[in-house]
Amino acid sequence: MNVVNFGNKACEMIRRYLDSYLSNELLVETNLEVLRHLDQCPACSTILADRQQMRSRLREAVKNVAISPKFIARVQSTVLERSHQAQWPKWAAVAVAALLLITLGVSTVGAYRTRESLLRVGLADHVDCALTLPKNSASPTIAEMRDELGPEYSPIIPVVEKELNGYRVMAAHLCEFRGRVYTHMALQRGGEVLSVILTKKIAGEKFPRNFLLPALQAAGGAMQNARLDNIQVTAFETGDHLAYVISSLDSQKNLEIASRIAVKFKAMSL
Repeated sequence: MNVVNFGNKACEMIRRYLDSYLSNELLVETNLEVLRHLDQCPACSTILADRQQMRSRLREAVKNVAISPKFIARVQSTVLERSHQAQWPKWAAVAVAALLLITLGVSTVGAYRTRESLLRVGLADHVDCALTLPKNSASPTIAEMRDELGPEYSPIIPVVEKELNGYRVMAAHLCEFRGRVYTHMALQRGGEVLSVILTKKIAGEKFPRNFLLPALQAAGGAMQNARLDNIQVTAFETGDHLAYVISSLDSQKNLEIASRIAVKFKAMSL
């Protein structure tokens, strides 16, 4: 196998993407470009690991610190006000405010995450895991899937199989991506790959109310439905989880599948 020599310019470009990569903010094509480069560049991989470690340490240091929304607003206002006095560029002031909020930890920032960033939480795992699975690999057995998911999540197997009759299960497992654990079932029908994903909420994570779409009344909630990077993402909240159905189906079909699954998941008190 030939090893591609990306050169210093490629490294410089990839390193500019690393913070956005860690924050699930890149487009699918750019995300895959970063992953390909990291697979072949130990230097950039080391830099990424250092940044991940620094973020983890910051979050761990402040995870029990309670910060009120009023305090955050006051900090943002003060930074912007002083930036005008000091003749800072506006973008620099916003960057300083954002950096300060990051250091306050996940428990604070989580409540202020945008709708798209929460949708991309599930999309990132779909792209990293489901779209990289070998399409012709043997399907796992029911026993293997139960072992992979464990007692907490194995009850979702018959639910997903029933609601997605006609799809072949490619994988059912717990996986980790960028420090976050996902319960993931990946299924295939023809060339279509579909993911059903659960991940436990981080403190403060909640979809903005003004973007909710009506869902089935029995679901006891509402759905988020958007097309990101030409992939359909439908999401809903359960008591402790963010849940996703992700595919290249059209919006209505994906929403219908997610609505049916939401009814069952909420009945299971996930």
